[in-house]
Amino acid sequence: MKLPKLITTVLWIRIGMMLVTTPFLFWNSIQEQTFSPWLILIILFIWLYWFLLENCKAMSQELKLQP
Repeated sequence: MKLPKLITTVLWIRIGMMLVTTPFLFWNSIQEQTFSPWLILIILFIWLYWFLLENCKAMSQELKLQP
């Protein structure tokens, strides 16, 4: 049961770090008036990590229900 909790914690930390740094990257691209493909990649990774987080939560719930 500790592995899903560890994975969930790591995913929450990673999502939080990406959410904190994304506005700075967005602001920098506005200041330089350039389009940064990194913004799309970061948004896709945030979505991917969120998807993995939800799957990990569901897996944890299933493991709790098993005898």
